[in-house]
Amino acid sequence: MGFEEFFENNRNDNRNNRLNSYTNNNGYPYNSQYPFNGNEDNVKWQNIFEKIRSNKKLKIFVVYAGILILTILIVLIIVLFPIIVKLINYITQNGLQGIFDEITGFLDKILKATAN
Repeated sequence: MGFEEFFENNRNDNRNNRLNSYTNNNGYPYNSQYPFNGNEDNVKWQNIFEKIRSNKKLKIFVVYAGILILTILIVLIIVLFPIIVKLINYITQNGLQGIFDEITGFLDKILKATAN
């Protein structure tokens, strides 16, 4: 089943008890156990965008999901901003060699603790 068929419920069920196989739009059997049979998994983005434009509930869902993702990104930037500023200040004072020395010192402490 392709991604564009996710929004539709019109697949033809062959009712094979041993395999989950369905016929695709071209009439060829599609077996879900072997999803790499040719071009069945190619995503047609234009069809997906057209279905989003035509379905009001799906359009509202996409808008809310976009707003939620943007809100999460903005909150993460605000929360991590002081840490980023401290990291930049540490790099300007000690350089990359200072960061390398800190990391190797930390790893040495961990290795010595596990060796005991």
